[in-house]
Amino acid sequence: MKHRLLLLIAVCTAVSSFAQRPTAPSNVVAIKTGRILDVRNGVYLVDETIWIEADRIKAVGKSSDIQKQLPASAKIIDLAKETVLPGLIDCHVHLTMSPQLAGPRQSSHFISA
Repeated sequence: MKHRLLLLIAVCTAVSSFAQRPTAPSNVVAIKTGRILDVRNGVYLVDETIWIEADRIKAVGKSSDIQKQLPASAKIIDLAKETVLPGLIDCHVHLTMSPQLAGPRQSSHFISA
């Protein structure tokens, strides 16, 4: 019983000290785009910059406005000659369907390898 109690105290102490450690400074990345697709309005925006901080998009806007606010340590990725699209997601997927298990009648339109 004493060993279990000591083990529990050691685990709690380790978890507590881990939770109180300061986090590493976040990396800031700026992606300069030639064009970026605004899917809400269905238009391309020209000369935009995407500000990414701590793996999250912090801002998207005109390059001249965003670059004034960026920290000096920001990593710049120059895609000024490229078109940037948001992440595209396939919203129509049958995750539980297997062409091999569907049988010949239902799977005739699948190409077997």
